[in-house]
Amino acid sequence: MYGSEVHVWLVDVDDDDAARQALHYLPADERTRLSAMLQPHRRRGICAQAALRILAGAATTGSAPLPELVRGWNGKPVLLAWGLHETGKPRMVAGPMARIRGIDEGADARPVHVSLSHSGAIAAVALTTAGITGVDVEQLRHLPDGEAMARSSMSKFEYLQWRVTRESRRNVAVFRAWTRKEAVLKALGTGLGGGLRSVSAPLEPARSLRVAVEALPEDAGPSEHWSVHDLPGWFGYVGAVAVRAPDVTVHQHEIRIGELLRVARAVPAEAAEAVALAA
Repeated sequence: MYGSEVHVWLVDVDDDDAARQALHYLPADERTRLSAMLQPHRRRGICAQAALRILAGAATTGSAPLPELVRGWNGKPVLLAWGLHETGKPRMVAGPMARIRGIDEGADARPVHVSLSHSGAIAAVALTTAGITGVDVEQLRHLPDGEAMARSSMSKFEYLQWRVTRESRRNVAVFRAWTRKEAVLKALGTGLGGGLRSVSAPLEPARSLRVAVEALPEDAGPSEHWSVHDLPGWFGYVGAVAVRAPDVTVHQHEIRIGELLRVARAVPAEAAEAVALAA
């Protein structure tokens, strides 16, 4: 995760038993927000939020309490994992990954950027210190009006390519283009309001998984300052990750939420009691 790396975890979050355990990892406001959702969205949302916190904890503090996550004005999660030196610069809380790479506790370090996406039964969590990041995963499904979605979301360059794409491949092409766009816009913090058409790239799958971006929003800066990669993903899903840093190496991992909970550190007893009282 340090230097020019981004780690993306694809997590299967559709697990009823795991969702009950995962509640222990969520703050009260997050539990309240998710309680308003209907199943299966509730259990998947609970597991996705827990996965984000567990993975962020493993990458930074390495122990309880988990690093604090807050939501920015646009809903994007922001990781608050540092104390401050007197200079005001962030101080690394050295977790296992930091120690392995020889980073001393208290050393000045770049912030850890995080992003979360989930669709269907899969959540994607991206963590990196390389630069601002966004990740998006989408479950492939039939689009009753793919033409309208392509026209409204694609640049002219992409739409012309889409029109000459074999009909049997058009549905996947729409979702592939969408995930790349949303990953960039999530990294910028604008979300879909940032303009899907402002992100443009060739529609075909990137052979090296790195996407040759043709255009970005004005506030993104030059495209050569960015790395956008397709994610192979689970069968039936497509995804992409974007980082504002050149030549980023993407490491992809796959795990089920039950396995992630088993390897996570035990939640403090007082937190478990608080959850029991709130249930």
